[in-house]
Amino acid sequence: MSASLLLLALLSALPQEPVPEALPMEGTALTIDGVEIPMSTFAPWLIRFRGESKAAEFIEYWLLEREARRLGVVVPNPVVRAETDARLAERIRVAFDGDRSRWLEESAVDHRTEKGLRLELDIQVRGELSAAAILGVEREITEEMLTREWRYRHGRGGHTIDARVIEVEVAIPPPPPGALQADLNRQRDEARQLVRETILGFRRRIQEGESFERIAQRYSVHETAARGGVFENGFLAGEFSSEVLDQLEKVPAGKISPPILGMGSWWLFAVDDVRKTPLESVREDIRRELLTRPPTAEDVGNLRRRLLADCEWKVMPAMWAEPGSEPRRLEEVVLEIDGIPIRRAEYTRWLAHYHGEVIAPRFVETYLIEREAKRRGLNMTREEMERRVEEDIALIRLEQGKESEPAWLEFLTSTDRTPESMRRDMYAIRPALYLAEDMMMAEREITDAMIEERWVEKYGEGGHALNARLIRLRVAESIPARNERDKWEKLREIYLEKKEIADRIVERLENGEDFGALARRYSDHPETKMHGGEFPDGLILSDWPHDIVNHLSNLEAGEISDILETETSICIFEILDQRHVPLETVRDTIADELARERPNRVDLATFRNVLMRYVPYSVGPAMSS
Repeated sequence: MSASLLLLALLSALPQEPVPEALPMEGTALTIDGVEIPMSTFAPWLIRFRGESKAAEFIEYWLLEREARRLGVVVPNPVVRAETDARLAERIRVAFDGDRSRWLEESAVDHRTEKGLRLELDIQVRGELSAAAILGVEREITEEMLTREWRYRHGRGGHTIDARVIEVEVAIPPPPPGALQADLNRQRDEARQLVRETILGFRRRIQEGESFERIAQRYSVHETAARGGVFENGFLAGEFSSEVLDQLEKVPAGKISPPILGMGSWWLFAVDDVRKTPLESVREDIRRELLTRPPTAEDVGNLRRRLLADCEWKVMPAMWAEPGSEPRRLEEVVLEIDGIPIRRAEYTRWLAHYHGEVIAPRFVETYLIEREAKRRGLNMTREEMERRVEEDIALIRLEQGKESEPAWLEFLTSTDRTPESMRRDMYAIRPALYLAEDMMMAEREITDAMIEERWVEKYGEGGHALNARLIRLRVAESIPARNERDKWEKLREIYLEKKEIADRIVERLENGEDFGALARRYSDHPETKMHGGEFPDGLILSDWPHDIVNHLSNLEAGEISDILETETSICIFEILDQRHVPLETVRDTIADELARERPNRVDLATFRNVLMRYVPYSVGPAMSS
């Protein structure tokens, strides 16, 4: 056992300060517009609002504490507080130039208190220190770990190099629309050659006596540039790819390397020394360093996942029972971990300390919405709430492209939810938002300008209705990439793949295959896919670029469009019919549609912000007791 772990074990044997298990229900959790909200009101709401969704987070924390107790390395409270103090001091030093009053002022803007911030950080720090202590006890330095670290530091086979570096990135401009792969390859090769000539020029200048350091400082994009190409902790072979090392290892000491291509850049190295470092000569040094090295975020994450996977836990029905704060309710079991009951009092206290101040604005918003709705005489029946929840779930499934039950269940599982838990979350969160929507709709005034604007959106200038079917192939929404060049290359590959699919679809349509069947199979447009590509409410012309609308307007019923492109998709349309729709024939229908239309997310967010903007509220002492 290391000295630090031995000290921790000795400290953990000391008596710990007693910790109250329950929050003071009679104390003030919040004060809103002069009205004191007791913890007996806030705590049940907190459990109902976030209890189930935060359960796994609490259980991970609880399991770390249990494992630390089993191994005898419980982190003492003074150690936690000291680390919390150190982290806060560093944050104040870096972000606020050491001005503590500025930190407190900014925290107050977000309705955060110093005590609440410390409690939140205490929980985070305790979890991290417990994980580090557990990993320290369990850590085993294997031969594989030693060998990997040796190669990382001292090179493959112990081929140790001391070198300085100049890096120049190869910048490849974005490809023009319609560029072929051959064009992309040529563009890439030309960009590479241009940078290679630049690197060769640097090499000649250095060989003629110009300072490597000066050129590195002026032209290199590597993080060593300010130091003239010198690595702060020495050259580490593990930070470079095999393609770079293959060339660099051929360069003798005292020489300048040729230009080396790799990792999206051209490299030039000044090799100052080359030597052999056998593993046995550094084995014990590496072992000692690995034993004292703090665990990585990956190590901690793996430990948390392992502990969670090795236990059995479940949310108990009391978690989503009707709110209550009387003593008997605080004794109810809301979670069970490996058969051990977790009472409402214990879980509420953790939840309030770790998330209470952060979640408090949602309670304030809910309180204000319900107060305003009551003042206006608005309420919502259980039946109405259930209908709107189901509408929202259907909309989420449509937006996520998860209309089929297997796809929907897979999506929920990937987010650690079930259909039942999602509905419970929505019943806890959505009612206040629905009341806000109702208030907005009640004060909405439908004007002639709004009706005409919607008419133009639906039917275009002059009332030109266009019904069509669509097959859409999205190129990409987000692409993991090392850099912009890598991103464009991957995008281009996906584009060419989707373009080839679109070409085959057009060929099959020309051979008489059914558009609807192909749309159901290939299209990824959530609104139309399951309808065989047909827009349920007709094609909304304002949703599409002018060049696409102009192209479609020139087609007759039954005609197939060219392969058309937006910024993110490849599209094929089939025209079903076109007709003239005068405004007066649909005025009443559009007015009714506008009156019934639920507010969009931006307008709803604006309403909620305005509602809270001028209402003062503060966090009370019971939140952090």
